Amino acid sequence: MKDCFTTLEQSAKLIELGLDICTADGYRNGKNPTIARTIKDHGFNALLKRKKATKDKLYPCWSALRLIELMPPVVQGFISDYRLVVNRDGVWYEAIQKKPGYNHFIYDGEGDDIIAKLVDVIEMLKKNNDFQNE
Repeated sequence: MKDCFTTLEQSAKLIELGLDICTADGYRNGKNPTIARTIKDHGFNALLKRKKATKDKLYPCWSALRLIELMPPVVQGFISDYRLVVNRDGVWYEAIQKKPGYNHFIYDGEGDDIIAKLVDVIEMLKKNNDFQNE
């Protein structure tokens, strides 16, 4: 089964973009994904404090569902507002009111899988100040 969490590289990119590690819903112990149920209740920082006695390095990671929850459902544009669309074909923001001659899509994610596409779109949103860390 394909890993359903961000890779170490994707997680590092999200952290570099300013995503709060407290929003992570999973963690990695090395390269093995592990879902910790207590992470949602107490946050990644609390998990680190509890696990400090272990020698294993813990890394925050995000599931596709958590990344979608963190993304704004609507982004305001000059001509139209754009709503988030996530399906098996990809991730993008689509114009709510389509007008002739204007771009109907913004922030179209690229990558091989849904996680890569979500990370790509979050990066574009962050660079344009359309993503607020909550």
